Amino acid sequence: MSGPAEPAEPVVPGPEKRDRGGFLPIGLAVGLAFLYLVGIFYIAPRSIPRLNADAPLTENVLLWAPLVLYAVLAVVLTLVRRTSMTGAGLLIALGVWLLLGGELCISAMVV
Repeated sequence: MSGPAEPAEPVVPGPEKRDRGGFLPIGLAVGLAFLYLVGIFYIAPRSIPRLNADAPLTENVLLWAPLVLYAVLAVVLTLVRRTSMTGAGLLIALGVWLLLGGELCISAMVV
């Protein structure tokens, strides 16, 4: 003989578990391609000191505009849940570019 049956506990639905959206390898590949192309064809030729010595301030500021816009876009995509993995890939690509390939552009600017 057993005691009175305990009432079943009500099942409370938990918060919805949603995966982050986007695809990290695509963000990484697109980011690296963009950064290397911008570095080689846009930043490096314009950053040679003898050609850029008399450039107006606006031209020098616009030299860095693509990288600033890229970083802002990467952060915004990372903060949006549906594209967070793609944004993370773009941010990782920025780090890889600075570590592996940015030295080429930076050395061209310093010379």
